[in-house]
Amino acid sequence: MTSLLIEQCQVALPPRGGAAELTLPLTYVDHMWFGFRYIRRILFYKLPISKLDFVQTIIPTLKHSLSLSLKHYTPLAGNIACPLNSSGYPELRYVTGDSVSITFTETDMDFNHLIGNHPRNAKDFYPFIPQSAQPKDAPAGVKLAPVLAIQVTLFPILGISIGFTNHHVACYGNTIVKFIRTWGLLNKFGGDEQCLENEFIPFYDRSVIKDPYEQGTIIWDEMKQNMPEIGDIIVTPPLDRV
Repeated sequence: MTSLLIEQCQVALPPRGGAAELTLPLTYVDHMWFGFRYIRRILFYKLPISKLDFVQTIIPTLKHSLSLSLKHYTPLAGNIACPLNSSGYPELRYVTGDSVSITFTETDMDFNHLIGNHPRNAKDFYPFIPQSAQPKDAPAGVKLAPVLAIQVTLFPILGISIGFTNHHVACYGNTIVKFIRTWGLLNKFGGDEQCLENEFIPFYDRSVIKDPYEQGTIIWDEMKQNMPEIGDIIVTPPLDRV
């Protein structure tokens, strides 16, 4: 199999209409997900397009609609801020300029083999999973880890795949699925946000989650004793798995 890089870029929120800054403390129902680290998924779409159409049409519209989607799912463009000392608590943090890494590639891998209803070697799928950037140290004694990375791969004349790598502590299954559906709708309707129903708009007010027994402190104190390094995101293809 050969793979060709077409474009790698960062997609940010729209210049107007997006949040300037957003900080969300993690709740006691979030802390337990630190141990799960990064979750990966791939969607395949049958789409008989050429590389020229992909570059000239698909890539620009995907980037534009992704930017509009991030306006509603702002934390996905930000980072997990994890304290380097044992006294602080992690949080989701977005500041102006944060963005999502998205990579566009082309492959000669057999598309029909990957989507077929038969056993396949699990390692065949790993080239279509995006690698997230390594965490970096930041002021105030925290380490910043990207929340989301995306990879779109063209299988010429057959289809495309869209791979996602996201940290579980920032978005679980329901959230990431609604984000993907929001992105798909905005892409389909040319960025018209009237196509979005209320069910697709996230609710960020953490004050509604009460913690009278300080479960958050108890769970976090237990988690950080055995928690893997937040940057432990290297993808190692499993052997002999289908």
